[in-house]
Amino acid sequence: MFTLEELRTKAPSVFRTAEEGPCSKASEKYQFIPTLDVIDDLSKFGWNVYDVAQQNSKKNPDTTRHVVRFRHDSYKASYSQNIPEIVFMNSHDRTKSMQFHIGVFRMVCANGLIVCDKSFGELNLRHMGYSFDTIRGMINELTSKLPKIFDTIKKFESTDMDKETQREFAMKAFAVRYPKFIRDNGTLNKEDILSSVDVDSLLVATRPDDAPNNLWTTYNRVQEKIIKGDFKHIGDDNKVRQAREIKNLGLGLKINENLWEVAEEFLN
Repeated sequence: MFTLEELRTKAPSVFRTAEEGPCSKASEKYQFIPTLDVIDDLSKFGWNVYDVAQQNSKKNPDTTRHVVRFRHDSYKASYSQNIPEIVFMNSHDRTKSMQFHIGVFRMVCANGLIVCDKSFGELNLRHMGYSFDTIRGMINELTSKLPKIFDTIKKFESTDMDKETQREFAMKAFAVRYPKFIRDNGTLNKEDILSSVDVDSLLVATRPDDAPNNLWTTYNRVQEKIIKGDFKHIGDDNKVRQAREIKNLGLGLKINENLWEVAEEFLN
């Protein structure tokens, strides 16, 4: 856990107050909703801040897009290895509506996943209105989905994958990060993927807990490498490049969501 001052240093935009208001370019219709108000409201339901981050911005560090991750103490015993989180994204520069996502923090690798399920997806709230009752409804909807999410994780764990199926998963995951390898008809350009990256390197387990060849461990191995940039590939200049870590908050969330969808495609 971080202290309040450590959190403020990591993401000053989280602590933008009502008196300071949004960025100067916001319209009169834009209702400034301090992230601190959301933090306070979620705490009334037992969801407390675990970590924060914000988009790198030299021009608007105090109003830029930011993410707050919340955890609930009551879930620690039930979900000791895969901890459910509420992931909240906001900005004070009119670039993004407020978003609530369900996250899963996997303790064994200290890695966070963002869940995407077509039955609920993300919940958005525009900067045009806000109330405690609205937050109550969103929290109830999110938490009601937790049993289904962890049932899906159990299905991931019970789905064995042979080497070729794992390689297929890794290629689809690679194309999530690099959509240029997806043809107009939605199919993968596997030949170009295989010439651009060592697919097997995306599947290497870095810890014993990730060694089993089921869908859950395969998904986690590949997701970690895709997000953290732990692989080399052929760049547009035809030279071998070390992939970069995904640091753009919006892009990271989107890739995470799409990887979850890819994993669901491989369920038995």
